Amino acid sequence: MSGSLGDSMLRRPEGAALATRFRLRLVSILLAAYVVIVIAMTLTPTAPDRPIAIQLRRIIQELQERGLPAFIGYPVFEFTANVLMFLPLGLLIALLLPRHLWWAAIICGAWTSSFIEFSQLLLLPGRVASIGDIIANSLGALLGALLAVAVRRAVHRRDLLLYIDVRAGRRVL
Repeated sequence: MSGSLGDSMLRRPEGAALATRFRLRLVSILLAAYVVIVIAMTLTPTAPDRPIAIQLRRIIQELQERGLPAFIGYPVFEFTANVLMFLPLGLLIALLLPRHLWWAAIICGAWTSSFIEFSQLLLLPGRVASIGDIIANSLGALLGALLAVAVRRAVHRRDLLLYIDVRAGRRVL
């Protein structure tokens, strides 16, 4: 590896620290908003899907009559919703953590889901705590963390290529 390319990989451009602080601040704000929404959805006396559960079941039945496989019923939709609900948690936490600690987002997701389910079990008699929810939520956090790894790699590669182009005089910022 040539000296200039090696140097460019080790030093960040001057604006990179500002961009990193902005990204971290933005992700922190998004995480805070996300947490408020999840708390509102999971730690209220009634499940958020209760008012529309009958309609959802009718829609699923109609889809099954039109060819949707019978094994894809309400439990599959509920499991998928739980996965999707925790995907942002894994993504946002992994983006906040240092790159080498991305896996800790999965632990945070599992812990958060366990906390929610135990809170529902102990404090909310109208809610049903479920190991299946913990598994689905943890899977969502895993997928989100993996997405964060992919995003970080793509952004790092883009930034590196841009920096190399600027240093070589092929681009001007």
